[in-house]
Amino acid sequence: MLSCVIFLICCILMGNLVIASKPLSILLIQTIPSTSHHVWTEHLVKGLLRKGHHVHAVSIHETKVKGKLAQNLTYVVFDGLMDTYDESNNYDPVEWEKYSVFYATYFAHQWGIHACDTMIKTKEATDLLEAIKTVEYDVIVQDITITQCFYGLWEAVPVSFSFLLDASPRSPLGNITVAWPTLQKGL
Repeated sequence: MLSCVIFLICCILMGNLVIASKPLSILLIQTIPSTSHHVWTEHLVKGLLRKGHHVHAVSIHETKVKGKLAQNLTYVVFDGLMDTYDESNNYDPVEWEKYSVFYATYFAHQWGIHACDTMIKTKEATDLLEAIKTVEYDVIVQDITITQCFYGLWEAVPVSFSFLLDASPRSPLGNITVAWPTLQKGL
């Protein structure tokens, strides 16, 4: 719970850092097949929209934003990704608590690989790869907790700044969620 609170604070601070003289075009990619990750992503999207930025969110669930905020939001949902987990007999987080540390690490890695394999084969992923050829983004924000798909966008999209969000035990501060900038070409 403490890590969630700290992460929320980081998201708020990050939202304040992204203030610019003109609205930014932000590509937000949330590929972790977990509803909990989508919840904080949705709050981050709403905060960025309140600051006047245009956000294109690519996520596992629909981003529920209504009213004036929705005018600056476009989003794409990886259709069917969560359905594959709901239908799977192996998707049981309660059972995962019983795994040893080593097997849990292996299982999480395999889970991420399966999620990437599923996502990159979707029409939404193809559309995203086509969109980056014509749409110009100022910032990329991506959750990099488990899945490594779409890392190539950091090089393919000519942005000057990316935020990488990590909520995993391998982050530099242990189990605390952190956000850090990655400098890209041109800086």
